[in-house]
Amino acid sequence: MPTQAVGPMYQFGDFRLDCGRFELFRNGHSLRVERKPMELLILLATRESQLVTRAEIAQRLWSSEVFVDTEHGINTAIRKLRYLLRDDSEDPKFIQTVTGMGYRFICAIEVSEEARPDAVQPVDPPAPANPVPTSEVRKDERRKRVPAWLLPAAGILVLSLAGAAWYLLRPLPQPRITEYRQITHDGVQRWVAGTDGMRLFVVSLAGKVKAAQVDISTGEATNLPIAMEFTVPGPVSPDGETLLVFQGTDRTLWTTSTQGGSLRRLSDKSIDSVVWSPDGKSLIYTLENGDVYVMRSDGTDVHKLTSVGGPVFDIDWSPDGKTIRYTKDDALWQMTSSGSNPHRLLPDWPASQGIYCGRWTPDGEFFLFVAGRARLHEWGYKMQMGQLWALDERRRLFRRLPAEPVKLTAEAIGWWDPIFNKDGQKIFARGLTPRGELLRYDPKTRMIEPYLGGISAEFVTFSPDGKSLAYVTFPEGILWRANRDGSGRVQMTDPPMYPILPRWSPDGRQILFMASPGLHGSDVMFIMPAEGGKPQRLLPRENGSEADPNWSPDGRKVVFWDGVHNDIRILDITSHQVMVLPGSDGLFSPRWSPDGRTIAVFDPPNNRTKLFDFARQRWSTLVDMGPGEFIEWSPDSRYIYSLCLGDSPGVCRINIEKNRLEHVVDMKGFRPTGLINAWIGLDPSGAPLILRDAGLAEIYALSFEVK
Repeated sequence: MPTQAVGPMYQFGDFRLDCGRFELFRNGHSLRVERKPMELLILLATRESQLVTRAEIAQRLWSSEVFVDTEHGINTAIRKLRYLLRDDSEDPKFIQTVTGMGYRFICAIEVSEEARPDAVQPVDPPAPANPVPTSEVRKDERRKRVPAWLLPAAGILVLSLAGAAWYLLRPLPQPRITEYRQITHDGVQRWVAGTDGMRLFVVSLAGKVKAAQVDISTGEATNLPIAMEFTVPGPVSPDGETLLVFQGTDRTLWTTSTQGGSLRRLSDKSIDSVVWSPDGKSLIYTLENGDVYVMRSDGTDVHKLTSVGGPVFDIDWSPDGKTIRYTKDDALWQMTSSGSNPHRLLPDWPASQGIYCGRWTPDGEFFLFVAGRARLHEWGYKMQMGQLWALDERRRLFRRLPAEPVKLTAEAIGWWDPIFNKDGQKIFARGLTPRGELLRYDPKTRMIEPYLGGISAEFVTFSPDGKSLAYVTFPEGILWRANRDGSGRVQMTDPPMYPILPRWSPDGRQILFMASPGLHGSDVMFIMPAEGGKPQRLLPRENGSEADPNWSPDGRKVVFWDGVHNDIRILDITSHQVMVLPGSDGLFSPRWSPDGRTIAVFDPPNNRTKLFDFARQRWSTLVDMGPGEFIEWSPDSRYIYSLCLGDSPGVCRINIEKNRLEHVVDMKGFRPTGLINAWIGLDPSGAPLILRDAGLAEIYALSFEVK
């Protein structure tokens, strides 16, 4: 008889890979693996500890297929394998990335060969040694005879019990998204905060940050009539009548009617996240240090519940009032509503994918969340690309809750800020396909044209000789080096590290940037060889927070913002000594002038740019440039450029000698994008570089069904 295909068996960690049967097992349980990821895993396992290049992978797995984006296919297959293997790209146990080259399987493998016959020949049972006489057998059969009605009754009972067991233990239908309806159609970036059933309350990022409302049926967006500037809406009360509002950069908490009007202060603390209780009588809120408080909805009876240590976001209260969940360190956490037993959920979730925006369905049977990569922004997390997942929490007799969440959406669109309507059948969320177009303004022709073919990249920096450049792709967050015309590019970093503001050293040998060491945590300074290599911390220290590093013109020092002390500091590269720039408390975003004479900084409370003159050892305040806090020196140190994002958006600059504001180019209707939505760069000739929003950012209604 024919037998099944026999192939090698690979045992590594908790996993067993059966190449002959094309199966992967974890602790004896078969895992569902798609064809391409399985083929890639077999290829890597057969080449244990050896480098398998991306070119070889493309040739082996996709050689017979045409019109296929093999780069995307390889990235997708690697991502799916790491999810199945619970592997982390930053600290891999199985698949190691060799930057710019390919991948290596680094876990030790035990190999064995096993044959599996299709069937086993039956063996006749041996005859009894002492046969029983026929007369005795007949007597015994009469004694064992049972009433005729008993057998059918027993059959009915067995069928009934089997039916009951099937009903109680049957798999319940899985949740799914059955329809996507686009609500807005203007491309304006908005964060969804709450709904009263007819309107969505959103944060509008068109120009100034402001509170707005969107009609769910028509998609029409209008400003929310609130008698206070710079307000950001928060959650809506369960009865749909009261709206929480954050005011100012200090995020004090207020309430107002969902119809707009006057505001009433609830707390003067700087609040990170807040949620209504299911009955609308109480609020739980969190502070930046991780303290968790509860108070009545009128702001009285405030008392501390607990402290979870560190910033907490996306807090939600279960519909039964017993449980609180929240995002901390990009992971999902849970505690009781009294603040006890805080612990992490989904501990095996891949570290490269954060969990955000957790929300229960109104009936409490599912918990929805977004999983993906994100960066911390002034008003919360800015998502790069995330997908919707659901935890099944339907409790039934004899039913164990599933350990793994269910993925609801595909990869085509990223999702963020999901909220449910009252019956739980609709999810309102922001749909994203983030992409930018790099543009250059030519002062001679006064034309704005695509640069480097309109690549989706920001933070462009040039080598001192002008022959090379480096940039960070958006939204992937990967640092690349290339020739001046964009050719010959080389990948310098890997996710989840997201380099920000790379700066080429004056001697052209190193690149300086800031980034978080992992998916979460404060940004710190890194330095790496311009030819490539592993990024190293520039200032190794615990609990560091460093931003906007800039070289001095001679390359001997680096100026940066110290987030721990909230001031500007200068690091001597040779001696590693750090000094405080006098009078820099509360100032941000330093830029060292190319002539070395001054340092420009941004003054957030006054929304102005200030200059520190080294010769005079004193500060001066420059003319107001309006909204927009990202500044950049011209190569000749005569101007400071900024992307002005007020009512008249465009590129503007300050003439340092005359302290005069000059508008360089009008950009009405222009929408910036990128990690911080305000980046501006200059090429060696002083021509401005900007990143235009060329992606999708609309609000959708998703139909959520369980059938």
